[in-house]
Amino acid sequence: MMTCILNYMSESLSSSAAGREVITNKNTNTNSIPHDKQYPKLSKATSGYVEVEHFKNADLHTGYFCYNCTYFIKGNHCAIVEDSGPDVNEKESGIIAPYGICTLWDPNEEETR
Repeated sequence: MMTCILNYMSESLSSSAAGREVITNKNTNTNSIPHDKQYPKLSKATSGYVEVEHFKNADLHTGYFCYNCTYFIKGNHCAIVEDSGPDVNEKESGIIAPYGICTLWDPNEEETR
């Protein structure tokens, strides 16, 4: 089911590009997502998102963290998961933490060491 959701989201982003660079695969920079249209996102709970406080001050370039994910947008946002709402532990932070993780994690080769 997650593959279907990601395919739908990828098709939505690709079809509305209007000449702008958008997410079409895991090697595309997420900072170039156009902000003139709202794209569907998953809730934190649906995506399996959780913030791992233990790693708040860790080297986020190593490990399975949002910081290393293709979909992470610097400034504590995600291209496919909502910033607001409770995570799987019912905690609400209002951000996508760089030390968080979800089931949709995809390695960003530019950030991972």
